Amino acid sequence: MSKIEEIVHAINIELIKQNKNYITLGQANKILFEEGIISEKEKTSGFLKSLLEEKKIAHAQKTQSAPRQWRIFSSDKNWKKEKNLNKEKNRIRKSKLKKEDNQFKVSSKAITIGIIVIIIIGFTFLDDGKSNSILAYNVASLQVEQRLKSPSTAEFPGTFEKKNHIENLGENNYLINSWVDSQNGFGATVRSYWSCEVYADGENFYVNNLIIR
Repeated sequence: MSKIEEIVHAINIELIKQNKNYITLGQANKILFEEGIISEKEKTSGFLKSLLEEKKIAHAQKTQSAPRQWRIFSSDKNWKKEKNLNKEKNRIRKSKLKKEDNQFKVSSKAITIGIIVIIIIGFTFLDDGKSNSILAYNVASLQVEQRLKSPSTAEFPGTFEKKNHIENLGENNYLINSWVDSQNGFGATVRSYWSCEVYADGENFYVNNLIIR
């Protein structure tokens, strides 16, 4: 993996962890230095900035309004689709909770408040579990991309299908069996099947036993 690919890969993972659309040049410098991808000399000499100005990192742009700053986006188009779908799901869920709240006709105010709190907590825990499994899948898919002949052409399953490809083994361990479409060395699109185990330790995800067939 080239240094530029390492940089893009590290930024993609950080955006998934932080659930953000982009990070700034300063944030990227800090992350890459802490990960040991760039040296202290490269951090202070503007190495990353020069890569952005030379357009060697394609998924970055400079803001037009002052103060102008570099913003680095994810190179994983599937993660952007995933983020938009999650926003829409959260909007629908909030709308449903509001409608259910308006239908409560319990005489005791204390009981009504208690029921609402229980429902909200329940949805929160369910959402956390699903979010972790999807994050595990997205981190693993980045590792898969690095092993393809043409990573930029990779197409993974959509949100609803990929959930069926993830098995929660408990204790923050996930088993993934999925597929990816990408171009081979001759430019033809082929489907490869892959599997791996992912362990989540706080904000860190570890991919083990990755096999691509």
